[in-house]
Amino acid sequence: MEGEITKVGRKYVTAKIRGLEYQFDMTDHLKQKSDYSPDYYLYESLAELLDEKRKCRCDCCPL
Repeated sequence: MEGEITKVGRKYVTAKIRGLEYQFDMTDHLKQKSDYSPDYYLYESLAELLDEKRKCRCDCCPL
């Protein structure tokens, strides 16, 4: 699923996904800021996502 980057701050990147905004921590490998399990993962490019998907073929990964 794709989203739109709406804001870039010093520590967080904000992305709009399905009409809701989510923050991702730039100092922690772009992990979603959440008190619970993350709903989304942020990749810098489609190529980065595809590389990650090729590396891990197990059932435990969210890809």
